[in-house]
Amino acid sequence: MNNSPMDSVELAQLLDGFALVRSKLIESITSPHGVSATSWSILIALADQSQSLTPSELAQLTALPRSTVTGVLHRLETQGQCTRSTIDTDRRRHLIALTSSGRQLVELMRAKLKQSRQRDLAALTPDQIKDLSELILAVAQRQTTVER
Repeated sequence: MNNSPMDSVELAQLLDGFALVRSKLIESITSPHGVSATSWSILIALADQSQSLTPSELAQLTALPRSTVTGVLHRLETQGQCTRSTIDTDRRRHLIALTSSGRQLVELMRAKLKQSRQRDLAALTPDQIKDLSELILAVAQRQTTVER
């Protein structure tokens, strides 16, 4: 194995490859439950909030187009994973909340993802895990700064 440092292009390719592998992992866990990667992002956004959200808020949280969110919400509602209620002060606006079935599904899939991640990290030492965490946070913070 070559021990020379990677250039920025090689590192970017490595990160892209990692993102693809992670995406496929999520899909392998969610798809048997009839949940797409897009649906999963909406489910976890709902699960992570302490209150119901509007479709616009979900679009902003997930960085998905509002039209995509609307279609996914319709499917999730049909599957019994979320509910849609109107806002009393503005009947044109809706609030979306997870059902108990939706929460159970999120908890099940999160547990499976956690098991998979634990298997992946088992090959690393605690120091390597700490270093990896710090590096990922640094890249994520930089990306957040660039997006603003």
